[in-house]
Amino acid sequence: IGDRMLKEAVAMVEADPTMLDDRVLVLSSPIWHSGVIGITAAQLVRQYKVPVILMSADGELARGSARTVPGVNCYELLSECSEYFEGFGGHKEAAGFSVLPSRIADFQKALRAKAREMIQDEDCRFVVDIDAVLTVDQLSMQTIRLLEPLMPYGQGNPEPVFYTNQLKPVDFKTVGNGQHLKCTFSNVDGSVMVDAIGFQLASKIDRLYKKSVELVFNLDINSHIEKKMTGPYHAIQSLEKVLEKHSYFS
Repeated sequence: IGDRMLKEAVAMVEADPTMLDDRVLVLSSPIWHSGVIGITAAQLVRQYKVPVILMSADGELARGSARTVPGVNCYELLSECSEYFEGFGGHKEAAGFSVLPSRIADFQKALRAKAREMIQDEDCRFVVDIDAVLTVDQLSMQTIRLLEPLMPYGQGNPEPVFYTNQLKPVDFKTVGNGQHLKCTFSNVDGSVMVDAIGFQLASKIDRLYKKSVELVFNLDINSHIEKKMTGPYHAIQSLEKVLEKHSYFS
């Protein structure tokens, strides 16, 4: 259900890219499942780098869910249009509301106008702390073992995020129904090879047609049961250029 909703939302944006000019993405559909719109909104935030509000208008009362970028308080933004809501709650990072289907069009128009007033381009930057810059030699099982005492990762104990600019793409393709990237990188002389996966990064594949790339990633273990081998694996967080030493703009 989530994959279908994501594809439908992306298709809406591709059909009218100008909707991103408002610095907020507001979409609705009568066939979307209200229990999944929050997850899908978060995926769209990552893809388009703007606050996203999705609505499921499948009954007498439409349900909406909002997710946002770090620089925009989605609760404050939605509060500016609270006169349209039958119910409303949330916090700066996520919010939910209900609205009469007959008022969705007016709500969308009002929210887009408020977003143009309240949100600046710099507010939509994704800034993520980088814990360490790693050399190629440190992309190893030894580094993974050193990280094990930090586990388990979760709320209040996020997984370490690393950066390197010492790799070049060797092979890459989309997987998972065209949603994800599976990549192999090497160091400059080709003596070290590393595998990586980029979830929901298939749209960034053009950025791999370069002699070298900058990567922001998590370091994990990839077990190849059939080949009976285990090695380091990289979960790519960003293929964007790193603008600051300890943060990146995705």
